[in-house]
Amino acid sequence: MRRHFLYAALLYLGTLSAQVGQKEILVYFDSGSHVISAEGASTLNALFVTDSLTINSVSVEGFCDDIGTEYDNLALSRKRAESVAEYIRTHAAIHDLSATGKGEIALNSAADALSQRQHNRRVAVVASYAVAPEEPKPVRSQPAAVDLFEGYKMPGENLSEGDKLILRQLVFVASTTVFEDAEACETELSRYVQYFKANPGINFEIHGHVCCISKSFFDARNIYTGKNNLSEDRAKRIYDYFIEKGIDKSRMAYKGFGRKFPRPGVAEKFNKRVEIVITKL
Repeated sequence: MRRHFLYAALLYLGTLSAQVGQKEILVYFDSGSHVISAEGASTLNALFVTDSLTINSVSVEGFCDDIGTEYDNLALSRKRAESVAEYIRTHAAIHDLSATGKGEIALNSAADALSQRQHNRRVAVVASYAVAPEEPKPVRSQPAAVDLFEGYKMPGENLSEGDKLILRQLVFVASTTVFEDAEACETELSRYVQYFKANPGINFEIHGHVCCISKSFFDARNIYTGKNNLSEDRAKRIYDYFIEKGIDKSRMAYKGFGRKFPRPGVAEKFNKRVEIVITKL
């Protein structure tokens, strides 16, 4: 049985509004098989492990090629759909999930039959999602900024071991370690560099956190590396920056916590953050 690679096509099917839409993933199978490959699992993870989307509902439809009887192909298409649906149930908290088998897909023509049949051995996963809302602009008449950073210290304040500071201007492009506003981030980070250079006795840890992922996953996916360690990668991004600017690495450590420690009383988007924890003075 010839093994066919898994192909994932992320197709935007149009948005219902500025904040919602749909994505489709096509998962291909070997002939006669309903077993999800390692590549298939990785592709499904990529859909459900993200810090920018909240999945509301999922529709799973299974298909077969035209080899075999119509009855057998319908049964196999159902098995493929259910295999994918069961994987999703196990790895993501999706309450609205449907799975159906659609049976075989006939060839369009006799030409290129092999390629057509490979394409027809598939499961289509359509996910309806909501995009995490943009960070609201502070309203001058309300102490929104104070509420957002309550409990955090600032460089230069009277610090104690265990105190936390938060990088207030640091915003990453979704599912990456790229700064959304490089100039604002550089300005804030340079102040930290100056402070730590002026206080060489301070040691600290850099903690990365993400938002918007299911409890089934520890961390979000870094779309550039394909690994589910986005919070750690973001913390390391700051760690590497400090080293580049002359902060001794022996003073620092970095960790990623996924969504293990969400902040109480704030919008979900604000769980995506990088904190600095003082460990030694």
